[in-house]
Amino acid sequence: MKFVRPASVEEAVQVLASAPGRARVLAGGTDLVTLLADRGADVVVDVKRIPGLGDLVADHGGVTIGATVTMRDLEPLAGHRRLAAVVDGARVVGAPQTRRRATAVGNVCRASPAGDTLPALLTLSATATVVGTGGMRAIGLSEFFRSPGVTALADSELVTSLNIPAAGGAAAYQRLTYRTSLDLAVVGVAVAVEVADGIIVDARVGLGGVGPTPLLAHQTADVLVGTDTEDPDALADVLVEAGRVAAHECTPRDDVRGTAAYRTRAVSVLVGRVARTALARTDTHDVA
Repeated sequence: MKFVRPASVEEAVQVLASAPGRARVLAGGTDLVTLLADRGADVVVDVKRIPGLGDLVADHGGVTIGATVTMRDLEPLAGHRRLAAVVDGARVVGAPQTRRRATAVGNVCRASPAGDTLPALLTLSATATVVGTGGMRAIGLSEFFRSPGVTALADSELVTSLNIPAAGGAAAYQRLTYRTSLDLAVVGVAVAVEVADGIIVDARVGLGGVGPTPLLAHQTADVLVGTDTEDPDALADVLVEAGRVAAHECTPRDDVRGTAAYRTRAVSVLVGRVARTALARTDTHDVA
């Protein structure tokens, strides 16, 4: 097996194209050994030293996350009400040592149904900037995930960044696990909301661990829109209804971490809790 350390994105793409289906990208590398054991490889392409891929750029409420930006590097985004949802997810990935190596782009490319940053990125309408031998393209994450571990990437393509557009409101992510750390999510929920004059005018709900891919729960989001957040009784009723609808929108299965019935019940509870956290954040101010 060859180890290649390209100096540019273009060189990396050429190496990937030279071994279609048999090249693996090394960014953080936290899942690479498992992937090599499962799928093998002829060449490992180390992209950590390519200029620009380690950039994290926040500008006017939007953000660009380079391919080698680690979970720990995302911490400054915690001061932004919407982007804090991504940090919520990043903070529970593995152990501190893992978070210093694991990358947000790697989390996306791994395409685990239980990936902790993925529900938040979906709710924030993130796109992946992808470069291949045919040029550059952008893929919305709602189209990026195809099945567990499978994405829309072609063999010669490299994700160079994630891009989150500017928008108002706030967002949050929480998960259910059996341990507080070093565990995969049984269920993960992200909620993004925008409130005007006390009314929820926009909402997006992302779910993880309850289907073959992370997913957007559109019907659940529709339940939240139009809610008067200043009426505690009405808000409580709506959050219960949103949880009920989310339970119907997901398609969990039984596995070693939980039954489908358990996951369904967990989603119905978590949606309300996470929505309340997101709503509470709308009353705060972004920290520069």
